[in-house]
Amino acid sequence: MQPKLARRDYSQPEATLSVITSLRRGFSHGMFLFLVATLLALLEVQIEGTNGWAGALPTWRAEGALVRAITGGRPITGYHVYLWLLLLALLHTPLLFTRFTRELETRLLGWFFLLTVSWDFLWFVWNPSFGLSRFHSENIWWYSRWLLGIPVDYYVGLALSLLVYLAGARSRQKRGTHAQEWSGTVVAVATLTIITIAITWI
Repeated sequence: MQPKLARRDYSQPEATLSVITSLRRGFSHGMFLFLVATLLALLEVQIEGTNGWAGALPTWRAEGALVRAITGGRPITGYHVYLWLLLLALLHTPLLFTRFTRELETRLLGWFFLLTVSWDFLWFVWNPSFGLSRFHSENIWWYSRWLLGIPVDYYVGLALSLLVYLAGARSRQKRGTHAQEWSGTVVAVATLTIITIAITWI
């Protein structure tokens, strides 16, 4: 019979230092992801202007009943599909310099889902035609499902980000480390987003 693995004692200095290191690493990831999200949001503001969800762009659209049921009432556009694929490709550039691992892949995909939420919200923050004053369901036709004043898609994106990020861990200890990293990343993105909101209100 194999002995049970001892649980990590977070009262020990080594364990506390490990948590701080994971949070700090995640925070640095979050700072970089926030920069990418901000640049994407600003670029899309220039491209889309007042017409969100590529409303006035010359792009193909899939608008069948099944598509709208899955997406919550909005079409799938070529503009978004190719932009997402480009982002996924760029996020995978580390694979040019290191070998593929399950842990790396889930981290990159977790970042992708977090980016889609952050960059989408920052689009409203930076868009002079919207801002937080118009961040409501009656002004945003492409989000039909809301909960507590926030599109349900945001909750789904954050949940997917966390679940995928943790999926790369092969042990309970690793899952704890990944959860701490992800938490640090989200804290960084949230903190910088709040600062951005304050700046845009001045």
